[in-house]
Amino acid sequence: MEKRIAVVGAGVGGVYAAICCAKAFREPGSRGSNVHIDVYEKGNSILNGPPYCHLHAGGFLYPEISTIDAQILFQHAIEFALEFPDALQHKPCIIAYNKKSKYVANDLVYKCKVIHYLYNCYYKTFGKTPFGPIDNFYYVYQRKDVDYYLKHGTFNVQNTFHDPYAKKFIDALVDINSIKYPFISVCEYVINQNMIEQTLADNFFRQPNITLYTNTFVSVDALRNAYDWVISARGFYSVKDNVEYKSSWLIHIPRFTDFPEVAIIGERGTDNGMIQITPTSTQSQVFQVHCMTKDSTIISDRITVISNKCIAERGKNAITRLRTFFKNTEESKQLFSTKNTGGYQMVVGDIKNRVSDYKVDQNVINLRIIKATSVVAVVNKMVNELVIEIKKN
Repeated sequence: MEKRIAVVGAGVGGVYAAICCAKAFREPGSRGSNVHIDVYEKGNSILNGPPYCHLHAGGFLYPEISTIDAQILFQHAIEFALEFPDALQHKPCIIAYNKKSKYVANDLVYKCKVIHYLYNCYYKTFGKTPFGPIDNFYYVYQRKDVDYYLKHGTFNVQNTFHDPYAKKFIDALVDINSIKYPFISVCEYVINQNMIEQTLADNFFRQPNITLYTNTFVSVDALRNAYDWVISARGFYSVKDNVEYKSSWLIHIPRFTDFPEVAIIGERGTDNGMIQITPTSTQSQVFQVHCMTKDSTIISDRITVISNKCIAERGKNAITRLRTFFKNTEESKQLFSTKNTGGYQMVVGDIKNRVSDYKVDQNVINLRIIKATSVVAVVNKMVNELVIEIKKN
């Protein structure tokens, strides 16, 4: 007898879950299946969730998370990188703490050592290096290294992989005293969201046992009795779970060529919040710019979304913040003056929690995808459990 599964929400979590279910229950050597999946999306198309651009291979952008959670994010990133290897930009991310922040720079170094150890263990076990050579996973730059470079044009101790990007970062800083030392260069790669979602869409529409219903708002509770299993992939669940509206601005910076992803981290929601610039492609001069200051974010007090008429002004504020830290940005322009690329970002209960998971409530599975790069690990774990449950019955 055919089993029926409903997936509510066609963002990256729902689409990937539907694909994995469709494949898991396909009969060997056949396009037939003993399970049919109905996908319900309230919008008019699939994959319209918030932007994602960074492979969180250790949670280096989140000073608040625990070492255990950082390790889980790293494990999730490995599975994501192996699933979508062609969507990774193989150049490092430069991460520094804002001079005015409360964070301790040596905590970055400690986290690097922990994640590097895990990466080495993974390599020895599986022989794979999705983030490049083990010895090049990260590099630490002290203040004395910066002073030496500014005087001599090169580093005293050289690293051929990280140095070109560290040089671009140092050369671009308005004030080398605006950050804490040391800063790190680490292989948390930029990911190409467009490439990933094109791959997912192609795969999704090839599955004969998936039916998509767009412009359809459904209640999970109403589906409980109509389906054997319901997978809820709706995103955020409540105001408590919704810590911020993740906004990013598409900004053209013509004098930044082959520039790395850079994050200068401060406390979110303050005047010294993080600024993060992410190249949209390997050689692109168009960047996603995340600016988490009070005058540039798109949500206030976790509840009130800023009105559309303020968006253009807040985009300008993000550019002003960009120019505070970086030289050669005078010609920077926001590409869409009345639009930001963004969406709700869920953090379940606490800003320190950045680890995705799922919860089972009778025949309803609630997917809680916080970081898009956790989707492969979490969904595969969920589908494996679902296969066991369906086969038992």
